[in-house]
Amino acid sequence: MTVKRPQGGIDPLVLVLPLAAIGPFLPALRNGLVWDDKVYVAGNPLFALGWRAAIAQAFRTITIGNWHPLTLLSLCFDHALGGPEPLTYHLVNLLLHAANALLVQRTIVRVTGDRVAAFGAALLWAVHPLRVESVAWISERKDLLYAMFFLLALLAYFRHASASGRIGGSYAAALGCFVASCLSKAMGVSLVPVLVLADWLLGRRGSARTLAEKVPFAIVGLVIGCVAIGAQRSADAIPLAQSGGLPARIAYACYAVVFYGVKTIAPFGLSGLYRYPVGPEGGLLPSVWASVVLTLALAAACVAAARRSRLVGFGIGTAVATIALVLQILPVGGVVAADRYTYLPGVGLSIVVAAGLARARAYARRVAIVAVVPVAIAFSAATWARCGAWRDEVVFWSSVLARDPGAAPAHQNLGVALDERGDAAGAIAHLDAAVRIGPAVPEYRFDRGLAMGDAGRWDEALADLTEAIRLKPDFAAAYMNRGLALEQMGRAAEGAPDVRRAAELGFPVDPAVSARFDSAGAAR
Repeated sequence: MTVKRPQGGIDPLVLVLPLAAIGPFLPALRNGLVWDDKVYVAGNPLFALGWRAAIAQAFRTITIGNWHPLTLLSLCFDHALGGPEPLTYHLVNLLLHAANALLVQRTIVRVTGDRVAAFGAALLWAVHPLRVESVAWISERKDLLYAMFFLLALLAYFRHASASGRIGGSYAAALGCFVASCLSKAMGVSLVPVLVLADWLLGRRGSARTLAEKVPFAIVGLVIGCVAIGAQRSADAIPLAQSGGLPARIAYACYAVVFYGVKTIAPFGLSGLYRYPVGPEGGLLPSVWASVVLTLALAAACVAAARRSRLVGFGIGTAVATIALVLQILPVGGVVAADRYTYLPGVGLSIVVAAGLARARAYARRVAIVAVVPVAIAFSAATWARCGAWRDEVVFWSSVLARDPGAAPAHQNLGVALDERGDAAGAIAHLDAAVRIGPAVPEYRFDRGLAMGDAGRWDEALADLTEAIRLKPDFAAAYMNRGLALEQMGRAAEGAPDVRRAAELGFPVDPAVSARFDSAGAAR
């Protein structure tokens, strides 16, 4: 198969696509900081550095288990433009998404040669509610960047392959964009199998030459992959063991495949947190095992479709290759699925949609293309509404709890957000719920202890902080706050050892505070 070259001239549909892609996300410009934004934006130490120091430090920084220096530097650029206010970060996210919509359209035109079908498929991808998490959440800048460089690399590789595979500027551009994608998010390594699929689509034989072309990509991917796994382990984001072992992980991977398929077709009931579905005794639910059967049936259907059409096979293969690493076979984090994981895999599915539109007969094609309009409008309306869920911490975690009242992390984070707003009573109610669900989680006890202190309930604050330390003996912040709680109770001398222990564990104790407690301990 030969990749089709689009005809020359400016396509008026391309001028419409960026506006259509941005429109449903405009409510995000009113949003504040949510969840990890406190680390990426509000507490980013790189913002205080000059550019030379920031560049050097970005390559040495692991943020919440992620190594992505290019993403951190892009956030530094936003800060230089607009300071700490969220508006600039959200605006840049929207512009990057618009650029990605154009790249998706360009990629589909490249493989189908059909501009109308490409516009329709790219439009549906751009306005789909599953895109909201990647666009409306500042912390997911990494999705937007890695996808952009991924698509640029793929387009450059197509140019290289179309030039009889001669090593030149297009190959160098593909490799350079691949590196940039990996430095934006480690998921960029999934380009390597996609390049193999691209060769299959083009009918290129698996010669020593084509294999040698992949070696630099494979080496970069291997290095980045090892760094990414090390970063995740350093943040305890990859558990060493999981109940049920490999069979359970495979079952959950199948569950995620079915979940993403359903949410792509019917994007209702979306949430910012999807917990593992478990039975009353901690075992797997029948629905999880049923998803294994459904996934096998879906895989058989996909193989049959790929045999009939290489283009469809390429789209399906791209979707699988780009989502395989987050299907929790290697469990990362504490969620079975996430909307953000569909950002780039959705492009592969869009290629399948475009292939269907491009190959439909005249009447069916007109009907299908016309049908894209109401679907795009419905998706846009849902996306507009979904952006509001990311308004702020209270709204976001409340929306999570509306879908899953038993989500302890949501109770914890909502409690912390309410406490920061001065609503200690509301905070304690949610933190009580978190402790009931996860009584052995030290962070829940710690946060409730802080809220108890803010409410003036010092005895209960002391009890929670003490329990947090029992559960996690190296919990530096708990030692520090227990010392402060004892001081509030008129027992500063008893708190002096806690403050010293916090300092020993690396907590940044203010010298004046340390001196105050030292003098109290000496007076005792």
